[in-house]
Amino acid sequence: MGNTDHGSTIDLETSIQRLRASRRQLKDIDDDELDALPVAKRREWARALQRLSVAITKLETADLQNLSAEFIAGESRLRAAATKLDEDLAHLADTIAMIDAASTAVKTVTEVVSLLA
Repeated sequence: MGNTDHGSTIDLETSIQRLRASRRQLKDIDDDELDALPVAKRREWARALQRLSVAITKLETADLQNLSAEFIAGESRLRAAATKLDEDLAHLADTIAMIDAASTAVKTVTEVVSLLA
């Protein structure tokens, strides 16, 4: 995902995955089992679930910020490449027009030669 430091990216992604797995485990607890727990334990479960969700959101936000920074850093290169492509396409269009003109001239010369023959 984001971040140019590959090691940090892997750590960030791994952390997000692990937190999601932990949250999934908490969510997978059967409702009957939760109902059987004392109120204090259910509150503890709910707080843990909330803390995991907040931590996941913070890490995902950091990852998106890294992606945004990477995009901004590469934007000038992207614009330069798009400009170059536009120039190349314009040159290609000019070349095609020259080929069309030459083709028309050759046809005209061929017609003149066949009339003279």
